[in-house]
Amino acid sequence: MSRNSKPKLAFALCLALAFASGAAVTAMAQGSIAGTYWYTGSRIMELPRQLRMAYAAGAHDMLAAVMQLALRDDVEQATQILVSADSCIDRRTAGTLGQYTDWAESIWRGRPDSAALLLLLEACR
Repeated sequence: MSRNSKPKLAFALCLALAFASGAAVTAMAQGSIAGTYWYTGSRIMELPRQLRMAYAAGAHDMLAAVMQLALRDDVEQATQILVSADSCIDRRTAGTLGQYTDWAESIWRGRPDSAALLLLLEACR
């Protein structure tokens, strides 16, 4: 694999992981098991505006966090962080939204960093 193709591969992987992570969190928001369905544009429009705003902000923040990792000097390390985070987040989201939120809040409390980036970096700890 050439040096130029690694960033392209990492970028594609990052985008896929961002969408997968967003889908898992979204599924939990309705109280279902993570990964059982994805919101459609029509479905999300049925939710109150405040929830749609939170969903949009979370999707944006997760994409920004994934891009921050993807743009690191060590693409292979960034890719491994994302692959591991995806697996660990899947395990955490298999429970209830309340359990996942309790864990996320314990990670966020008192930390000035991006909430989405913290979830990715702390997913397996």
